[in-house]
Amino acid sequence: MAGSVQWSQSDRESACRLHAVILGLSGLMLCLSFVPSVLAQAPASPVMTVPVDKRMVPLTITLVGSVEPNTRSVIASELAGLVDELAVDEGDWVDRGTVLCRLRNTTHRLAFEQAQAQLAQYEAELAELEAGTRKEDLDRARAEMEEAKTIHEKWERELERVQGLREQSSASLKEYNDTRADTAAARQRYLQAVARHELAEAGPRKETIARARFVVEAQRVLLARLKYDLDQTVIRAPFAGHVVRKHVEVGQSVSVGGPVVDLIDLETVLVRVDVPESAIGAAKVGEPVSVVIDALQRTFHGEIKHVIPQADEKARTFPVEIALENKEHLLKAGMFVRARMPAGPTEESLVVPLDAVLQRSGTDLVVAVIKSEMAGGVTGIPMPVRLGAEVRDESGGRFQAWIAISSPTLQPGMPVAVKGHDRIYGPMPVTVVPTPEGTDTGEAPTTRDAS
Repeated sequence: MAGSVQWSQSDRESACRLHAVILGLSGLMLCLSFVPSVLAQAPASPVMTVPVDKRMVPLTITLVGSVEPNTRSVIASELAGLVDELAVDEGDWVDRGTVLCRLRNTTHRLAFEQAQAQLAQYEAELAELEAGTRKEDLDRARAEMEEAKTIHEKWERELERVQGLREQSSASLKEYNDTRADTAAARQRYLQAVARHELAEAGPRKETIARARFVVEAQRVLLARLKYDLDQTVIRAPFAGHVVRKHVEVGQSVSVGGPVVDLIDLETVLVRVDVPESAIGAAKVGEPVSVVIDALQRTFHGEIKHVIPQADEKARTFPVEIALENKEHLLKAGMFVRARMPAGPTEESLVVPLDAVLQRSGTDLVVAVIKSEMAGGVTGIPMPVRLGAEVRDESGGRFQAWIAISSPTLQPGMPVAVKGHDRIYGPMPVTVVPTPEGTDTGEAPTTRDAS
C-alpha cells in the first residue's frame, strides 16, 4: 500500500514491550482506583525495601530432572550364615554404626574362644623359655653331676686295686675286665651329668625361644582374624541414612557378599539434569542454580557439583549434577524438579534480592511498593515474575544473592519488599521501615517457603 511504514523485527519487539509496560501500569492504576476505601481501613504492614536493579546476568534454561541420593549403597554380608535378627524396617533412619542385622555366631564364637585358649598356652610356654632354667633344676643338675663324679672316682680306685691284684696273680682276668668296663661306664655317666649341668646353666637355645615367639605371633594373627569374623556377624550401617529396601528376613540364609539392605544418604542430595549440547559450555562447577520442587512448592538453592563430559549420543545432552543441602529431609529420592541452569552469555536484566521473591501456589511473586494518591499512601502489591539466573554479589565484603526477573510492570529503581512481605496477599497499605545499616538484604536462604 502506498505510504505504508515497514516495521523491522526489532521495532516490533520494542513496541510490544512498550505496550506491555503501558498495559501493566494501566492495570495497576486501575486496580488501585477500586480499593482506596478498603486500604484506608486496613492497618499498614511494616516492610523493608530494596530498589530493583539492572545488571548483566547470564542466560538461563529451565530443565527437568530428578532428585538422587548423595550416596546409595547395597549393604552386604562378609560372611555366610543365618539371619538371627533384622533390626530395621524400610523407611527407618539410622545413624552411622547402627546395627542393621545379626547373623548366628555360634560357630565363629567357639572358634574364637578355642584360639584364645591356644594363644594362652603358647604364651605360657614362651614365658617359661624366656625365664631360663629354674634354680631348683640347676641344683638338681649340680647334685647329679657330683653324684656321678663320686661314683666315677670310686670305680677308678677299684680299677687300681684290681689291677694290682692282677699283677700279683690274685685276681682273675674276668674280674679285671669287669672292673675296667664298670669304670668306663661310670666315666660316661659322669660326662653326661656334666653336660646336663652346663645345659641347665646355659638355658634354652636362642633358636628355640625365637621359634616359640613365631608360634605365639601366628596364633595372635589367627585370633585377630577369628575376632574380625565374629564382629562381622553384626552388620552395621557404614553411614547415616534411610533404609529403602530389605533383601533378607529372620531365618533366611545369606551368602558371602549377599545383599542385606539398601541404604541411601539424603543429608545432601544430587539433582541430575540433562543439559543440551548448546548450553553445556555455560555449566561450570560451582555455579549457583535454583531448583523448584513443585510437590513441595518450594525453591531450593544449590550449585553445580559435577559436569559429566560424556554425551548421550542420541539426545546430544550431557548429565549435570546439582548439590542441594537437605538437612530437613524434605527432599526424597526420585522427586521431580525443575532447575534453572546457566545457558549462555550475559545479557542485561532486572534483578532483585533473592529474599524479595515469594512462591505461592507454584507462582513466583515479588511485592512492589508503590506510592498511590488514590489509595491514600504507600501500597504493597504482589506481582508475578519469571525468574532467571542467580547473581552473586560479594562487594563490600558481604555475600549477597540476587536473582534475575522478567516482568512487564517492574522497572529499575522501583522499590520491592525484602522483609515483612510474606504477610501481603493482595494490595495492602504498608509502612516502609528503613533498612538498618549493615543488614544483608540479599543473603541467600537455603529454601523459600510457599507463604
